[in-house]
Amino acid sequence: MIVELIGHAGAGKSTLARDLESCLRSWGLDVVLVEGRTMMGSGLLRKRLFQAFGLVRRPAVALEGLAVLQGTGIHNVRSLGTLGGLICRKTYIERFLDDPRIVLVDEGVMHAIWSMAVHGRRPQRQRLERFIEEVTEVDWVVSLRPSRDSLAERLQQRSDHRLSSLSADEITGTLDGLEGVLDVCEAFVDQRGMLIRLDVLDPEVVESTAMRLMAAWKEQGGAS
Repeated sequence: MIVELIGHAGAGKSTLARDLESCLRSWGLDVVLVEGRTMMGSGLLRKRLFQAFGLVRRPAVALEGLAVLQGTGIHNVRSLGTLGGLICRKTYIERFLDDPRIVLVDEGVMHAIWSMAVHGRRPQRQRLERFIEEVTEVDWVVSLRPSRDSLAERLQQRSDHRLSSLSADEITGTLDGLEGVLDVCEAFVDQRGMLIRLDVLDPEVVESTAMRLMAAWKEQGGAS
């Protein structure tokens, strides 16, 4: 069962992924945690090679992604690199399609879709939905959406993040566009009954989320 975690950068997805993994393992379940750096490798050169390979390997997906990018007004190399990374992530995650374990994916395909629109307008909704349906291979999505004030504060505290140099007003403007993409992603998976949305991150929330995932895994034929 593949579970992808989505949310703004700095929202706490990686912390949530590790906490869910620890909780599920404490109940005796077999869990795999797949992180973005695992799918893309380390080092800038290797990452760029992976991105270029992704664009070439699946041209049909790349062309559809370019149409989405065009709809957001984005025309830059970074966004093309993100699209190539999205295809690499999709290819990597596909190896777990028949895996009997619970597979937690941090910074997967939907995160890459969100990243594609970092500096653009909200994409056309139907086009984005078609693209999401084409590239996603997940059973459940956990969306972490803390309050705007909490998120802005966390981003400004993270010196390693590209939004950290922006003012509070600039961050607010940027988040407006990004939330539009997350809204579409959430609506798409919610219509299919596979969305868990969280607005806070604490031990009780982690445990209740882990219980829901364990129940879903058993319903899909997971070992008892």
